[in-house]
Amino acid sequence: MMPASSPSSESPATEVLGSSALGQAFHTLSVRSLTLVCRFALVIMITRTLSPADYGAYSLVSTVGAFGTFLCGLNLFTYVFRAVPGLPADSQLRIFKTTLLFETVLTSAVVVAVLLSGQLGSILHYLNAEAYREVFVLGLLVLVMLVATAEFTSFFQAQARIERSNWVDFIGQAVWVLPLLALRLAGVQTPLSILLWAQIAGGCGVVVYAARHIGLSAWWRSRPDWKILRTGLAFSVPLIVPTIGVSAVRLGDRLILSHYNSVAEVGVYSFASVFLNTLYSFTAGVIFGTFGPRIFAAHNRGDHAKRDMLQTYMLKVALLGFVVPYGMLCLAAKPLVELLARPEYARAASVLPIMGLSSVALIVGYPANYLLMLNNRVGLLATLDVAGIIVGLTANFILIPRYSYFGAAVAGFIGMTTTVVLQYAFSNMFRFLRPDVFFSLKEEMSVFRRCVSRVRAAFV
Repeated sequence: MMPASSPSSESPATEVLGSSALGQAFHTLSVRSLTLVCRFALVIMITRTLSPADYGAYSLVSTVGAFGTFLCGLNLFTYVFRAVPGLPADSQLRIFKTTLLFETVLTSAVVVAVLLSGQLGSILHYLNAEAYREVFVLGLLVLVMLVATAEFTSFFQAQARIERSNWVDFIGQAVWVLPLLALRLAGVQTPLSILLWAQIAGGCGVVVYAARHIGLSAWWRSRPDWKILRTGLAFSVPLIVPTIGVSAVRLGDRLILSHYNSVAEVGVYSFASVFLNTLYSFTAGVIFGTFGPRIFAAHNRGDHAKRDMLQTYMLKVALLGFVVPYGMLCLAAKPLVELLARPEYARAASVLPIMGLSSVALIVGYPANYLLMLNNRVGLLATLDVAGIIVGLTANFILIPRYSYFGAAVAGFIGMTTTVVLQYAFSNMFRFLRPDVFFSLKEEMSVFRRCVSRVRAAFV
């Protein structure tokens, strides 16, 4: 383990919250605001017109997509985020082209194999979702698009081109919602199959946008370096476990809930998660997206003091940014659910406060997770997450049959907390956190005054 880092001579406000980072954070908030409007409009449309069972089926398809994105391409896009920062442009393109081709071809092969093998029927029988076969077939096509989108997002983020990454996210998540809303306003019903076709179209839009801004001609001339696959897979495959660990704890409960109860229960539970996922995306998600590339770049340059400063500041801002609005959301949950959805979804308000605890645990765990990854201790990271997965899934199988989605929420918090505690213990992360930064609001006040001055200057 490296020695404890010394304090940086440069302040966090200068190094972290300079004009570039602030501009990227503002851009992220702006684009995600647009995404929020579209996604919430979609949720309202679904929950006002479709049954909880239909919404539950869509949630199951989304869950399969979340797991498949990491599994089918062997999680190779995480290597892009780790390896690209600081490299020459030609080396960046070689890594990206190699991983993109490998992941998309492998995922497509897996999808074809599932469809030709006839195993889809068995999966749907286990989930009590035989009536939604067409929806799940389209969901497999969406999966290929999700893998490609993950590659584009990782590449832009690794280059610290956060604005491009934001637009990829917006096109993939929100643009395709607009024609659906137009059809709904025109009085045309949109079944789940049309919703998924629209999402596939959004994935095609992501490919077109990314090709334009990556530089298609340069990408085409770049030769894949198949030798890096060995290094990349040695890094990414062990990280499937911690990546899937988060998904298993936060999303796997839906599969178990569907088996022991019904897709309608999944619909209620998933509706509650929409609020928390949106809040997380607008708060901690923005912070992690802004800080992440800078943390990796500082580590790759050997500037551990700056890395530790960034890690500490990231944790503080992410926690503050999430916990305060989370408390307000819990207080307003019941009237909010009643306003947005049909009466069948009212039960979502009661489980929402418990579900948010898992998000808090996830935020706390990010610095330790990053440190283990940066030091290439991916095998240890995978082992620790296996322990968390086992604890979380065991709790799900014990609690869900008795307490339904309340049991799922509690089990998720137990599993996530187990993983976080183990990661801090084995990374010795507390040695590298900066208490003088974490417990001070001096930098926040400095940034606040700077923002106020800019706003005043804009109106003078």
